[in-house]
Amino acid sequence: MPIWAKSCTVLMAFFLSGCAHWPSVEHRAVTLESIRNLINEHEENSEQVQKAQLEALECDRMGDVSLQLEQQNSQLEAINKKVTVLTAENPSFGGEFCPTVAAPGAQYDGRIIVGALEWVYLPAIAHHYQARIDSGATTSSIHADNILRFERDGKKWVRFEIREDDDSEPIEVETPLTRTVLIRQASAEEPERRSVVTLTVNLGGLQQDSEFTLTDRSKMTYPVLLGRNFLQDVTLIDVGRNMVQPKFLPETVSLPALESSDELNQTVNNTIKIQKPDTNEDKTI
Repeated sequence: MPIWAKSCTVLMAFFLSGCAHWPSVEHRAVTLESIRNLINEHEENSEQVQKAQLEALECDRMGDVSLQLEQQNSQLEAINKKVTVLTAENPSFGGEFCPTVAAPGAQYDGRIIVGALEWVYLPAIAHHYQARIDSGATTSSIHADNILRFERDGKKWVRFEIREDDDSEPIEVETPLTRTVLIRQASAEEPERRSVVTLTVNLGGLQQDSEFTLTDRSKMTYPVLLGRNFLQDVTLIDVGRNMVQPKFLPETVSLPALESSDELNQTVNNTIKIQKPDTNEDKTI
């Protein structure tokens, strides 16, 4: 047999032997593992893409809801401003036909949200005031004139005058003196002793008794300031908003029939007195 024929026979035998042994066990193992990895990676990528698409869709929906809430809050604030202007121009307008309903976002986690300025109602004189919200002040304060401390039946009382507005006649109020405090101001050399009284305050749907210092706030924009003693634990402050809470509307309460004027006087004397008593029974302190 020629040499070239022998060489071809050897080469053909070699190639046939290689085809018989391919793919080997190791090669088949690597190939199957690679395929499984590719499938797993594809599934993971598909899940991530689907998750990202769902999150994007949810974000779009939340954005639409947030935009609607902002628009509604803007409309409510515009309405509140119109009501405030109407009330200022016409004191008889009190929104008697408007139900007291808290605006959306007026409460959070069991506490009411208040703005930098809110309407408060003082049952002692049956009048609304615009109050400044100040968490930096420890105690609330209210403007008062002709403040006089005196004793009645061995107990300390205080008499002061308060006005509904600048043009109204002053209302004389008498109430027990809760305590006195010393206030140091940078503009004064000597500390000022101020009387502190306890008054009932309505702010939106919240009613509570709170201590107020009696002071001259004639140079201030607002006659009432609400400090931390009123705000803590029951309110959250949103300084970027005003009049978040609805204006409190007192209900008309009919007094029970009293047999004599003495019973009427006794009923009034049990709370804060607005009429002036006989000064001979009092002792100024």
